[in-house]
Amino acid sequence: MKRISAFAVLAAGAFALSLVLPLGCVSTPEASGPGSGDPSGSPVGERANTRIAESINSLLRQGGEIKILLLMSPENVTYVPAGDQAPPGPEWFESVARQVEAGYMEKLFRSHPQVTIVDRSALDTALQELELQSSGLVGMDTMTRVGGFVGANYIVSLSFARHITKRGYQDTYIRKLIELATSRVLASDQVKHEYRRDEKGHAVLVLQTLNGRPFVTDSEGNSYYK
Repeated sequence: MKRISAFAVLAAGAFALSLVLPLGCVSTPEASGPGSGDPSGSPVGERANTRIAESINSLLRQGGEIKILLLMSPENVTYVPAGDQAPPGPEWFESVARQVEAGYMEKLFRSHPQVTIVDRSALDTALQELELQSSGLVGMDTMTRVGGFVGANYIVSLSFARHITKRGYQDTYIRKLIELATSRVLASDQVKHEYRRDEKGHAVLVLQTLNGRPFVTDSEGNSYYK
């Protein structure tokens, strides 16, 4: 599977507008619980809650501290072009990895303020002390070593893929909540955003799905199944 940098695509021109849209501009569901569907307070449908959010809520009800380490690296970012394009460049993958990590961290802070999230600098220190590279954070043994070093008891691994299509592009986010004590995957989610280019070449969001179910997001950032 070939990876192409954003800079190569921008140079190509055909898919430039598909990459200038910031990754964090579209809300993905995370918070769990009842909420208003519009400013007037009228619900619009079933709340779109992620499995990870529901799993964290269950852990919180059981008591005890939850300390989560987010794992995201450029190696977990994939770009699938529609045709032959220029060689890949690392800058786009690094930028996307940081955007995805920061965006998900913000969602966790907002939806679960009781949870402790390990600072990125702690992860960098762990990698240096354990003489590891971020690209090696794929095996469970390595994730357990790093998680234990920083005092985390749970890991959320993140990945992102962008597929260029004939009419636009599709972004896919995959997240997994892992319990370090047992190495079990407690929950996983897949969020997809599909964009189409209009007659002016602007990217327009046309479909969002959470674990295969379409959802919509209101002006307050609340998400509901369609």
